[in-house]
Amino acid sequence: MAGAVVIAVVVAGTLILTGREWGFPLASNGRQHAVTTTVDAAPPVAPSEWKAVIRDWYADGVFNSPHRCAAVRAAITILPDSLIYSKILKDTRSLERRTCG
Repeated sequence: MAGAVVIAVVVAGTLILTGREWGFPLASNGRQHAVTTTVDAAPPVAPSEWKAVIRDWYADGVFNSPHRCAAVRAAITILPDSLIYSKILKDTRSLERRTCG
């Protein structure tokens, strides 16, 4: 039991020293901390956007139009990972590296 108490004190001390906020009282005189998260400011990807990425490639095997990073990533998640789709998947991942940085 004493080992568990020591571990709890070490974890609590580490969290306090690193300034992490978890959204529940933790050695903070009972005050509640707000949970902070980073949210991507980009709007959600509409199906028409990721479909446009795929249609662009199917036209001639090359991406000719600019696409949003989020749309390219959404297209990658839609494409199956198989030998039949390996060329478009490889090319779309290459587009992702160029577009998303």
